Amino acid sequence: MDIVIYFENGLGIKSSLVIENKVKSLPRYEQLLNYTTSNMEENYLLLSLTKPSFLAKNNKIVIHEHNRDWDYINYFHLSKMLEKILPKIKVKNFYHALIIEDYIHFAKILNDLSEEVYNTAINGKYNFYNKQNKKISLLRTIRMHDFYLKLNHEVLAIEIQNRIQTELSNKVLVQGNRRTNAVDQEVFADSGFTRGSGITEIKYVIGRKLGSPIILGIQIQGIHFRLFIEGKKGFVEKAAYNLLDNNMWFDFSYLSDSILFADKEYPNKPGKQFNSYSEEFYYRSVKLSECKCRDLVDKVLNYVKYIHDERESLIQQINEISIE
Repeated sequence: MDIVIYFENGLGIKSSLVIENKVKSLPRYEQLLNYTTSNMEENYLLLSLTKPSFLAKNNKIVIHEHNRDWDYINYFHLSKMLEKILPKIKVKNFYHALIIEDYIHFAKILNDLSEEVYNTAINGKYNFYNKQNKKISLLRTIRMHDFYLKLNHEVLAIEIQNRIQTELSNKVLVQGNRRTNAVDQEVFADSGFTRGSGITEIKYVIGRKLGSPIILGIQIQGIHFRLFIEGKKGFVEKAAYNLLDNNMWFDFSYLSDSILFADKEYPNKPGKQFNSYSEEFYYRSVKLSECKCRDLVDKVLNYVKYIHDERESLIQQINEISIE
């Protein structure tokens, strides 16, 4: 935990405040869940530069598993609180006041950057990895480019979530990515940062096999657009080849020329049709051009709708695979 403040009133009644602080990293529901207990003497506050995608309308975060709430404030609210007490600090220690004043200015700049991404990202272009992008170059000099990339991918994930909820209203959207306990027809929309680039991914649980969920999904990382299947080691590779051979998945024809950098698919080595992670995640990919973010979201939704409409056929095809 980042900060825990302990209190005791005049009657000897104790309580505490748990503060989770997020600046460059994004809030995660699972982390807050892990910190939450049913102890009513514990109170919870998320201080975050970015607004959580799972924030309720009353500015509360509901941890359903414990029926507890987290309060939320952003760094703009923090800067305003510090401004209120700044005159008192100046009286006590002018040097300390100058440091806090500088920090207030910095917090507001970070907040402005965050607000700009939320307000413009989805209406802009997917050009975050273009070497000619001056904003990324400037942010890289102060080591804030990773935050900027994370945030843009978070906005993409939120927009996809909203579209799924609107256009596939009977789907169960789940926060985070609890693959092991995933339930049939759950949909995960998530974002993150790995290997120097942001990532947005959608996972759709089409069924279970050998006690493990079978997941089809779409992943956008850097300039790569991937279609993947995830499942139990030893079986999922067979499932990947089966779906590819029957033209039921790993089909990039939904993507238009305005989105593709080229029509080449990867891997493109003779005798190798898939890349994989830990033999549980098999994928094929194409490279993205500098395209409109809304067009990219539209294409992702096309794939989600395809999985939704063809789920029974897809799982039937997978069930026909022999298990040795």
